Amino acid sequence: PYLFVKKSEKMLRERNGGEIPVTQIRFGEEIDVTEGDTVDFTVEYRDLSKITVLKKGIFLVTKGRRGIMLDPDAFTGGTVDEFLAFLKEKCPNATWDYK
Repeated sequence: PYLFVKKSEKMLRERNGGEIPVTQIRFGEEIDVTEGDTVDFTVEYRDLSKITVLKKGIFLVTKGRRGIMLDPDAFTGGTVDEFLAFLKEKCPNATWDYK
């Protein structure tokens, strides 16, 4: 995940004039990832292929190899444990990895 995060950061800076915009991730019927004021992409739960739980983050990978890095300290509703239980229910076919 480290190399993915660095590559993602570089791409964000290139798209946004050297700045990293505030990114919001909403979990509802689908996962909506918003950078600044526009929805960058939407992911359906069935498209998550791998979920990696790290000491300082949660990394979601789609079947199309797109990744979403989550900061567990940035949750605004619910706890990390509740969220992981929610993902286990919504993504029964995803591979889980704990590091």
